[in-house]
Amino acid sequence: MHRYVVVRLPKLFFFLCLLTMVACTQQTDDPQDKNETSSSRPWKLICLGSDWTIGAGLEPEQAYPALLKMKLSALQPVKVVNAGIKGELVGSAADRVDWILQQRLDALLIHYGSTSSGAFPAKELEDWKRLFSKIRLAYPEVPVFATSNNALKNKDEYPEALGLLLEQYDVRWINNNIPDQVTAPQYWHDNREWLSREGQEKIAEQLFSMISPLVKALPK
Repeated sequence: MHRYVVVRLPKLFFFLCLLTMVACTQQTDDPQDKNETSSSRPWKLICLGSDWTIGAGLEPEQAYPALLKMKLSALQPVKVVNAGIKGELVGSAADRVDWILQQRLDALLIHYGSTSSGAFPAKELEDWKRLFSKIRLAYPEVPVFATSNNALKNKDEYPEALGLLLEQYDVRWINNNIPDQVTAPQYWHDNREWLSREGQEKIAEQLFSMISPLVKALPK
């Protein structure tokens, strides 16, 4: 004798709809906090970057976003989000930044290198422009900082086109003063591309000197 199981479709449909609603609510928690009042949440910095940002070769708490949070938290309650992805280039960042910009943020730090050891190729400059324009469309007035880990460390050394982009989109450049691998090998991982713990600490100190005035100016 065969037994047949009768499934009541209306109840099953209702159950599936309920699960979908719960899942969607959980996925949109971060974008919703964009509507929080400034007095109900801590100041929030999002760090967008690649290998240096995620602390490749190290533990997450040894990467500069975590170190920067510790330093800034001594001044005021803050939240620092590490939104880095290993191996990412600025073009990929421009592709995915729309989702990040749905979140509430008070400042944004961008840290990408170049695929060349000298001046940025024209395609990368276009990617930087696309990234900056998306950020400013979503957040016209939020402080935006940018830095790089390629050979050109100072703003004055970059091509005029990048300088114009920084000015056009009101992006503050942070000089990267990490000594090279030959001069100061203690700052570098064995592969000579990633930073060591000492290197991450040094760049966190440099970033803190530029970003801390924003936190110091917050009402207590």
